[in-house]
Amino acid sequence: MHESGAHWTASRNDMLDPRVNIGYKYITGLIQSPSTDRIHAARLDQATMIHWVVAFSRHGKLRLKKWFKTESQHDKQKLINEAITMILARKSGMCNVLEHRETKLVYRRYASLYFCCCIDFEDNELIVLEFIHRFVQILDDYFGNVCELDLVFGFQMAYIILDELVIDGEMQESSVKSVIGHIKKMSKEEMADEFQ
Repeated sequence: MHESGAHWTASRNDMLDPRVNIGYKYITGLIQSPSTDRIHAARLDQATMIHWVVAFSRHGKLRLKKWFKTESQHDKQKLINEAITMILARKSGMCNVLEHRETKLVYRRYASLYFCCCIDFEDNELIVLEFIHRFVQILDDYFGNVCELDLVFGFQMAYIILDELVIDGEMQESSVKSVIGHIKKMSKEEMADEFQ
């Protein structure tokens, strides 16, 4: 089909041909290199979908919540209450991942605060545990050893940090340094605006 060693670019007709369509090749799990006739295994990377993120105290008081999936207000409250009840009932040595309805709850405890994410059933819970840890690292850097009161009185900044990490339920930024740099720059600009 293509000459060996020639660079290949997809034309509109090639994109319509399922034998050539790159998406088709990813879905079937095979990509054929045009310059060599070797077949490489490939997989379509799917982003982890976070349905919602909550932070709550060990007493069950909600301190932060962010939804990325549309639900009615009644369903949101019911889901959060069920999640908090299930997590608080667990012992300290138990797994940080639990199944809830058709999703998974991934949580982590830091001192008196629990951070919990609800993800799709097939998503990687270890990535979400790392996401939670990075979120807390950034909160610690900004607030200086974050505590429950920081989330109560500095909730705006907690939401801004969360928005730097997640957009529409998909993790966007994995670099702690990058997010901290953006937050510090934004704080400096905000302080400069206040003094003018």
